[in-house]
Amino acid sequence: MGKILRMTADGKAPADNPFVGKGGAYPYVFSYGHRAPLGLAFDRKGELWETENGPRGGDELNHVRAGRNYGWPGSSWGLRYDDVPAPAAPDQKGVEQPVINWSPSPAVSAIAFYYGKAFPHWTGNLIMGSLKQTDLYRIVLDGDRPVSQEVILHALGRVRDVKIGPQGYIYVLTDEGNLMRLVPARR
Repeated sequence: MGKILRMTADGKAPADNPFVGKGGAYPYVFSYGHRAPLGLAFDRKGELWETENGPRGGDELNHVRAGRNYGWPGSSWGLRYDDVPAPAAPDQKGVEQPVINWSPSPAVSAIAFYYGKAFPHWTGNLIMGSLKQTDLYRIVLDGDRPVSQEVILHALGRVRDVKIGPQGYIYVLTDEGNLMRLVPARR
């Protein structure tokens, strides 16, 4: 099912990809078992993080590591869309658990780690958009442990992308075509 692929700038599979040289495996695969990745961001250490939508709940924030299985379709914190009775099966052997899972689902979207100067108290925090809740979140992490989450802005529209500009301002793009810039309040 869903995979995150990793390749060099010239389109080759890196020699240290986890499935290079393994019979029958696609050498570009970095991780697998992803349902619907919508946000990808690298932290200051160069490690990859990903948000993905779950079915009827079970949205996830994952710290993506080489060769790991993130569970989809056999493991999910969400529920089926049809009326077939089936329990969520989140905690299966050999499956990486999300750093955060949301149920009910805000329909997570784009993410960006904040390392700008405009909001110095947010350094290292994750900024995340949502499609259904139409909010912009700030998530404080301590390694792979969530410390706190807050809604920075509410009812923006479906947040499609989040970027940090060179001055440390936060830019948010919605499906409705609105581009917003967050700057520190004047005192």
